[in-house]
Amino acid sequence: MNDPVENPSLDCENSVNGFARSRYFNRSVSNKGFTLIEIMIVIAIIGTLSAIALPNYLKYKNNAMIAVAVTDIQMIEKQIAFFAIDNAGQFPNSLNDLTTISIFNDPWGNPYRYLRIGGMPVGEVMKDARRNMINVPVNDDYDLYSMGKDGQTALSFKVTVAKDDVVRAYEGRYVGLVSEL
Repeated sequence: MNDPVENPSLDCENSVNGFARSRYFNRSVSNKGFTLIEIMIVIAIIGTLSAIALPNYLKYKNNAMIAVAVTDIQMIEKQIAFFAIDNAGQFPNSLNDLTTISIFNDPWGNPYRYLRIGGMPVGEVMKDARRNMINVPVNDDYDLYSMGKDGQTALSFKVTVAKDDVVRAYEGRYVGLVSEL
């Protein structure tokens, strides 16, 4: 007897656009907001996407900063070569002697490190020279490097804090991360 097909309700309060209200669609026409569950689902989706994207972004940013440091070291290396040509083969005593460059800080805000080796007394300088995994100095002319993301370094490449350093090694034949050497 109460069949809505045979006896449709003419009461406008119990129907929306001519359809009877169900218990699953219980919103009035004037209440058009989002429910708490819908908002929580959207926040969960955004959080999941952020958790996936953030590590990739940080890795990309770190790789870009390493590439900038490598390029800076190569540019400084060229300026040191020009200085040596202009000064009868003598390397500068410090990066401040290079008047043609303005790059003195790495992408992490730390100063680039320079140590003149060539033309200096062997015992005096070699104790401060950077050393590879078998404890042999990596350069005979000069050391030029960035301390990397952590801002710490060690003379030996075996030490963990030196792994993120961006170095010039083997008289310029390699410029890059110590960990990839």
